[in-house]
Amino acid sequence: MQKGIGRQIASMTILAGLLTAVLIFILSFIGQILLKNVIESREISLRASAKFESEKLAETEAEKLLYETAQIKAYNIDWNMREKIYDVEMLADKISTILKNPQNYLPRTLPNPNEQPIPYEVPYIYLAPDLRGNVDEKLLTEMSIASNIADDLSLFVKSEMENSSSCFVASKNGYLICADLKVGNNENVVFTKEFLESYDPRTRTWYIAAKNADKTTFTDYYLAAEGYYAISVAAPYFDSQGFAGVAAINVSSVVLQKEMTDATQGETNFNIALDKNGVIIFSSRNVGDFSANLNGNDLRNNPESTIAEAAKRMTDGERGTMSVKINGEEYYLAFAPIPSIGWSFGTLLAAEEVQKPIQATNLIFSEQIEKFAAETRPLFDNLQDWTYRLTIFLLIFMLISGIWLAKRFSSPIKNLSDGVKEISGGNLDKKFDIHTGDEIEQLADGFNIMTTELKNQMRNLATITAEKERIAAELNIASVIQLSMLPNDFQNALGRNKFMIHATMEPAKEVGGDFYDFYRLDENHLAITIADVSGKGIPAALFMVISKTTLKNLILTSNESNLANLISHANDILRQDNTSRMFVTAFIGILDTRTGKLTYVNAGHNPPVLYRASENKFEYLSVNRNCVLAIRRGFKYKEQEIILSSGDFIFLYTDGVTEAFNEAEELYGEEKLLEDLNKSADKTSNVKDLLAEIRISLAKYVGNAEQSDDITMLGLSYRGEA
Repeated sequence: MQKGIGRQIASMTILAGLLTAVLIFILSFIGQILLKNVIESREISLRASAKFESEKLAETEAEKLLYETAQIKAYNIDWNMREKIYDVEMLADKISTILKNPQNYLPRTLPNPNEQPIPYEVPYIYLAPDLRGNVDEKLLTEMSIASNIADDLSLFVKSEMENSSSCFVASKNGYLICADLKVGNNENVVFTKEFLESYDPRTRTWYIAAKNADKTTFTDYYLAAEGYYAISVAAPYFDSQGFAGVAAINVSSVVLQKEMTDATQGETNFNIALDKNGVIIFSSRNVGDFSANLNGNDLRNNPESTIAEAAKRMTDGERGTMSVKINGEEYYLAFAPIPSIGWSFGTLLAAEEVQKPIQATNLIFSEQIEKFAAETRPLFDNLQDWTYRLTIFLLIFMLISGIWLAKRFSSPIKNLSDGVKEISGGNLDKKFDIHTGDEIEQLADGFNIMTTELKNQMRNLATITAEKERIAAELNIASVIQLSMLPNDFQNALGRNKFMIHATMEPAKEVGGDFYDFYRLDENHLAITIADVSGKGIPAALFMVISKTTLKNLILTSNESNLANLISHANDILRQDNTSRMFVTAFIGILDTRTGKLTYVNAGHNPPVLYRASENKFEYLSVNRNCVLAIRRGFKYKEQEIILSSGDFIFLYTDGVTEAFNEAEELYGEEKLLEDLNKSADKTSNVKDLLAEIRISLAKYVGNAEQSDDITMLGLSYRGEA
C-alpha cells in the first residue's frame, strides 16, 4: 500500500510540474500581449464608466436619503397631531362627565381676565360680551361646576412644555374656560384690548367646525387670538341635553416649524409642508416662490409642469420621490403624507449639490488611472525574462518536491487507513499519534476528537432524552393546572332558570395567555370576564394567573360599586412592577339577572357580538375606546351598559378567533365571525352547541394551517325571570 501511494504521488507531482511549467510559459507570453492591450482599452472605458456609475450612485443615495428624511419628518408631525387629537378627546370626555354628573362636583370659582391679571398656566374663565352683567342663577351654577375642568386644563397645557399653546373649553352659552402656556418673559398672560372687549368663542372657526362636524376636527392654519399662528384641534362635548360646547387645543406654529427646519439647511436644501389645497403653509425657506404664505397660490396650477405634478401627487396623499425644476434649476423632491391633518411633507435638495462631489471624485479617479497606466508600462519589458527563469525553476522544484512528498505522505496515510478500520470495528479507544504538521495531522487529531466526542455523545444522549421527557411532563402538568383554574361547572354552578353560560379555551402552545371567568357577586348579580395576555407560553400564562386573580379579588372584595373605578384600580395594580411591559386586553361585565342590565368595561378587547331575540340577528356591541390593562397607570376607564331581554345572547371571544389564518394566510376576520354567528342563530338557546358550531366553522376555514394564537370563546344566553 505504502509503495503504491508513494509512486502515485511522485508521478502525479512530476507530471503536474511539467504541465504547469509549460502552461505558465505559454499563458504568460500570451497574457503579456493581451494584458497590455486590455489595460490601454480599459483606461478609456473606465473613465466613462466611473463617471456614469458615480453619478448614478450619488443620485440613488440622495433620493434614498431624502425619501427616508421625508418619511421620518412626516411621521413625527403626524404622531404629534394624533397626540393632540387624543388629548382634546380626553378633555371633551372629561367636561362632558362633569356636566352630566354635576352632583359629583363642588362649585368652583376661577379668575376673570376682565377683573384681574392672569398668570400663565393658571386657568381662568372669560365671558362673551353678551353675558357680562346678564348671568342668571342657573348659568352661574353651570359655570361654577364646569370650572372643575381647570385642573385638567392646567395639566394639559403644562404637558406642552416649550410649545406655545393654549387649552380651553367653550360653552354654547358664551363662557370660555382656558389655560395658556407661558410665552416670552412675561409672568402674566397678555390680552389684547380687542380680545377683552369683543371676543366671542362661539364665532370662532374651530368652534363652528367642531359643532357642525359633530366630531374631532382640525382647522386650517390661522392667526390665533393670542397673536401667534396656530392650528386648532377641536372636539364637541355634551351635557345631559345634548351638545354643550367645544373643547380645543391650539397647536402653535412653533411645534411644526421645529419639525420643518434643520440646522444644515440653506438655499439648496429646504423643507415644505403643503396643505390639502396645494398651498405652502410651512417652509424652511424664508423668501421666494417656495416660502410659506397662507394666501399663496395653489402649486397644482404652477406653470412649471414638474412642480404642478409634484403638488398634485402630494395633495392626493401619495409618497415618493421625483425631480422638479425651480427657477430653471433641477431639484430632487421626496414627499410623504401627514394623514391626521391632510397635509403633505416635502424635502428638496438641489441637483448641483449632488454633482459637486461627483465631479471632484471623477477628476481624482482619472488622475489615478493615468498614473497607474504610466507605472505598468515598464513592467512588460522585464516580464518575458522572468517568465523563462520561473519556468526552469518550477521544473527543478517539482522534481525534488515530488520525491519528498511521496515519502512524507504515504506513511501517515497508511497509519490512518489501518486505524480507521480498527475504529469501524468498534474500538472507540483507538488513538492516532501522527505529527506531520499538516492536514494529515489535523485529520488524525480529528479522528481522535471524533472517537472521544462519539463516546461522550452516546453517554449524553440518554441524559438529554430523560431531560426532554421531564420538561414535557412539567409542561403537561402546567397545562392541566392552568385549565383547572378556569371555571367549568357550566350546568350546576349558576342559576339555569335565568341564563345559560358556556366557555372554551384552547392554548396555541402547552400553556397560553387567554382566560375567561364567571362567578356570582350575590344572588342576583353575575360577573363575566374574557381576557388576552400579550405573548404566549409560560410568561403569558404566569401573567394570566396574576391578571385573573387581581380582577376577581377586586370585584368580589371591594366596596366600590362603580365597575369602571374597579377596573382602573386593577389596572394600577397590574401596572405596578410590570417591568416586562406585558399587557392584557379584557372585557368585564356584571349582569343583573333580575332586570337584564349588563354593565361592562372594555379594556382594549375585541368588541363582543350581541344577539337580539326580537330582531333574530347578531350585531357587534358598541364599546368605548379604553386603554389595555397594565400599560398606563392612572387611566380612567369608562363603563357602559345595555339591557338584555329574554332570549338575548352575548358572545365573547379573543383575537385568536378573528385573527386565525388559513393555509392561504387569509384572516378569518370579524365579518366572517358575524356571518357564521347569524347562520347559527337558531342555536342561541343552547350555548354549548352554538360555541361548538363556531369552533367547527373556524376549523374548516383554517384547514391544516398551524394555530397561531390562543382561541377562547364565552357565550351567555339570558332568559330573564322565570
